Amino acid sequence: MPKILHIGKFFPPFAGGIENFLADLMPAQADQGDTVAALVHDHEPRFSRFFSPVQAESLGEGLIYRAPTYGRLLYAPVTPQFPFWLNRVLQEWKPEVLHLHLPNTSAFFCLWLPRARRIPWIIHWHSDVISTLNQ
Repeated sequence: MPKILHIGKFFPPFAGGIENFLADLMPAQADQGDTVAALVHDHEPRFSRFFSPVQAESLGEGLIYRAPTYGRLLYAPVTPQFPFWLNRVLQEWKPEVLHLHLPNTSAFFCLWLPRARRIPWIIHWHSDVISTLNQ
């Protein structure tokens, strides 16, 4: 079974649609025999972590890498270190599939990294936010 690296926006305890889906999907994939990990943004800005080494939390369903953030700008995490974390996780964990969860601006770093371009991708668009105010 494949080694799947999910590229997400955040992960629980942050509450959101993509985050809940990812928290449900990873254990289901692990139950099917896949090896799973996720690279996400830390939902809390922690200035003490900006120069910390790339490391993962071990959860029952896989590994979670939380890249440190400066905060958010227009709902997007501001994480200048994300491409470095992505490159390091690709180098050390060696996934066979990248599963990109969009909308997520950091997923576009996969276009820049040769190591990411050599791996098959699954691109998952989770939904637009539809307003009822204009109806």
